[in-house]
Amino acid sequence: MNNICKSPVDVFLFSFCFLVCSFAYFCHATNTLTKGESLKDGGDTLISTNEIFELGFFSTENSSLRYLGIWYNKIELITPVWVANRNTPISNGNGTLTIGDSGNLMVLDGNNTQVWSSNASIESNNTAAILGNDGNLILSSSENIGNTGKAYWMSFDNPTDSYLPGMRLEFNPRNGEKRVFTSWKSASDPSTGNYSMGVDPQGAPQIVMWEQLKRRWRSGHWDDRIFTGVPFMSASTNFIYGFKLSSPEPDGSMYFSYNQMNSSDLLRFRLTWDGFEEQLKWDEGNKNWTEIQVEPLNDCELYNFCGHFGVCKVNSSPKCSCLEGFVPRDGEQWNMGNWSGGCVRRNELQCQRNTSKAGQSGGADGFKNFKGMKLPDFATVVSVGNSETCKDKCFQNCSCNAYANVDGIGCMIWVGDLIDVQNFDDGGNTLHIRLAHSEFGGSGRLSNAAIISIAVVGSFFLALSLWLLWKFRGKLKVMHKVSSLSCCKSKRDDMPVMDASRNEEFSTDLSGPADILMDRRTEDKKAMVDLKTASGHMRSWKGVGREVMAPNLPMNGKLELLAALKAGLTLFLRTE
Repeated sequence: MNNICKSPVDVFLFSFCFLVCSFAYFCHATNTLTKGESLKDGGDTLISTNEIFELGFFSTENSSLRYLGIWYNKIELITPVWVANRNTPISNGNGTLTIGDSGNLMVLDGNNTQVWSSNASIESNNTAAILGNDGNLILSSSENIGNTGKAYWMSFDNPTDSYLPGMRLEFNPRNGEKRVFTSWKSASDPSTGNYSMGVDPQGAPQIVMWEQLKRRWRSGHWDDRIFTGVPFMSASTNFIYGFKLSSPEPDGSMYFSYNQMNSSDLLRFRLTWDGFEEQLKWDEGNKNWTEIQVEPLNDCELYNFCGHFGVCKVNSSPKCSCLEGFVPRDGEQWNMGNWSGGCVRRNELQCQRNTSKAGQSGGADGFKNFKGMKLPDFATVVSVGNSETCKDKCFQNCSCNAYANVDGIGCMIWVGDLIDVQNFDDGGNTLHIRLAHSEFGGSGRLSNAAIISIAVVGSFFLALSLWLLWKFRGKLKVMHKVSSLSCCKSKRDDMPVMDASRNEEFSTDLSGPADILMDRRTEDKKAMVDLKTASGHMRSWKGVGREVMAPNLPMNGKLELLAALKAGLTLFLRTE
């Protein structure tokens, strides 16, 4: 009888080879799922070739519900960037991903009930799915596996709450279609939440965040380099890296994409469950996600925080004010800090007036420049001919309240209310706002600054006048007494005055009547005056060494004059 002897060494080598082969067969990481294969909950996953992304079943924190999703492979803390059955979780651990008879991807629960499907229109049921190096799950025919241009369905076209570099954020200005991201319902519930975010296709494109149907935040218009409402973007973007806008496709569709500066960085954008957009970068040293930027960052970035025709400035107190030429709609509420009511025009535009009404007039409307502004929402981009300007375009339409010329966009006009306006400390654009003629210092209402200036200057001169009156009150009393002399009364008070005491020689032939005005001078108090008779109709008056010729006076006038001279008064002659 032949005996087969097996040494212990042979047994060990055979067992080792069997285990290695079995391990390689069952544990080999794959990135592809073909028809007839399935990926079961309990350890089966797809891993991208670069080993950055992984697809499989997971549970959120403090939950036993199971979801099919994609996360980062080498980060210990599961960070989902896409979830398939977000609204239909599996309550046990018996979920399966497979390709159905229609060629679509399907998620089945433990009872083989479908809880999710790709629901693509597929020409051939011979399909396969692959997890790309950028985190995109692609379903295509087996012949075109991984070819995004011939894909039937892609997870990048059906995002949840996260945007990854390489994704296309599509929109179509022609038909208004847009692709949106939707937040989770809570930090541990991936089901559809209250917030969504995408590109508003109307006018110059911009990214908008909605809370249900209400706008919560917007990025400002794209100027071919940055989103104008996020001015700090200029420090971290250039013509190669950052967000880029594609040229229009034949059907009018366009898309934004993001080119990161360092391809080895793990970078993602996320719409949080509580309504914030975050840009996050993985910090390998600290093993956590670092926040690069977040929007909205402050109250002024909340949509239309100061109401229509209001403007918000972060570092001002209060933050809200009305645009120049506008006043609060409800002054009481505005002063209480409730700015939602916004502002209204202080003075009607000329084109808004009914000129047939009696007494209405005024100059033409004008435009005032406001720099460093986040441009209002709902702009219309218009083309401008060679013989006209953007200002002309706006002026031709009475409903046009503002315009702006922006590099990379062109002529923008705003027909209707100015909504969601912010004033930046740095950056921003120049906004030209239409105002009534009276707002420019014309015949209309004065500005507050002008009124204050007039009041201050007027008060100063009033105080100065009162001080001068008090200072020279003594001389004013003497002037009053002298003016009461009968010889000095005359109806011709507008005659010129000549001071005889200040001329070395003064002689004149006064053929007509004259008025005499006298003022006290201390140096003349001891002056002696001789009255002598001169020939003809003239009399000679001498005083302090000076001779003055005066007309004939009646005797009572002479006596009064002589008394005045002896009292120490200087003689002035007022002639016609």
